[in-house]
Amino acid sequence: MKKERRIDLLVMVFMLIGLSFNARTQNRIIINNAGYLTFGTTGYLVVDNSLANAITTLGNGGGIISEMETAYVIWNVSIAAGSYTVPFCTALPTVVPIPVNYSVTNTGNTSGNGFVIFSTYPTTVPTTQAPWPVVVSCLNFTTPSCSGPDQPYSAVDRFWLIGQGGYSFNSNPAATLELSFLNIEAAAPNTITPANLRAYRYDSNNNDWYGYNSGTSSSGPTVSKVSNIVLPSSNSFYEWTLADVLLPLPVELSSFESKCLENKTHLSWTTDSESNSDYFAVEASVDGIYFEEVERVQAQGNSNSTTNYSYNVSDSRKGNYYRLNQVDVDGVSELSEVIHSNCDPKLLELMVYPNPTDGLFTVDISNNSYGSLLISSPLGKVIRSIKLDAQFSYQIDLSEHAPGIYFVTLFTESNKSTVKIIKK
Repeated sequence: MKKERRIDLLVMVFMLIGLSFNARTQNRIIINNAGYLTFGTTGYLVVDNSLANAITTLGNGGGIISEMETAYVIWNVSIAAGSYTVPFCTALPTVVPIPVNYSVTNTGNTSGNGFVIFSTYPTTVPTTQAPWPVVVSCLNFTTPSCSGPDQPYSAVDRFWLIGQGGYSFNSNPAATLELSFLNIEAAAPNTITPANLRAYRYDSNNNDWYGYNSGTSSSGPTVSKVSNIVLPSSNSFYEWTLADVLLPLPVELSSFESKCLENKTHLSWTTDSESNSDYFAVEASVDGIYFEEVERVQAQGNSNSTTNYSYNVSDSRKGNYYRLNQVDVDGVSELSEVIHSNCDPKLLELMVYPNPTDGLFTVDISNNSYGSLLISSPLGKVIRSIKLDAQFSYQIDLSEHAPGIYFVTLFTESNKSTVKIIKK
């Protein structure tokens, strides 16, 4: 009887944690015998423990009920490796486990504050899949920059926010994802074949949904999932969904990466197959928003085997953000994801944290230079300007500004560097 009373007390403790506005723990969270942490609309839990078993369910299970975009689990993974499972569940009265699994395949590069943020929630309006995540402005998966009509019936009735933060430029962990959802969330009026579902994440810089062709769908009696979604280390966007959009792929791009060779950026990419491909346009940007073509690389054309490509960047003044525009012989094009590379030791680097933020955040600069720091909206409106005074660190408060995306830009006499930040 004593043992049973101790278990009940443990469940009560964790239920109380869930009822608070936010919580932080450095120890393990053990959820036992159908205990649940229930978040409010803006609650969050910080797990300040990089071990993969820092959140564990035992006995009859239990889990975390958030079901809101702004109800986060923030796991300080740092540079650890492992398989991290966030035991999300649907809301009462019918609680069903819909866990998210994040398995690190290559650890990131951080000074110690690297984290992964998780949340998930269902949509409530089938005709539009609303409410959308706050930064999403369309739901079209097949045309560049969402130029076509929305496709709400192609996506499941659920969104996920999953992203890394606090890592060095282009040095997030590489990982695979597994996303679970209720079967009813893929049912009519949706026009979905569950076996065809693939992961899509939203690129808020370019107003575009980027599809991940990796992944394996599997169905259960109540819950289905898509596993083995490859998340590259360059990923910096948070909004995800699952969609059934089967399109012919003229080029199946399996990787797009950068590395530094003798202080120069070396871009490399790999295709698994090609059909009528013409060329790859390498595009560069100084801010990750506006791109210009810097080089064309001839494509293989037609191939059913792996083809490797590369390009050495000779002039970094065009910017340190890169993407590929694959163009086929019919003139149809498709954009890759955006990656970042900074190989010039003379360039300054920014570290912005926490990201996302409730309003107050810190900007660290790699060396104490003179210049200015600008905070701007996606439309380019400057909302804060700070004159640098040889400090390494600056605190900025956006508490009075609306939730959304903002840009932190560092200007010096010879350099410019920009980082995106999300205000919750």
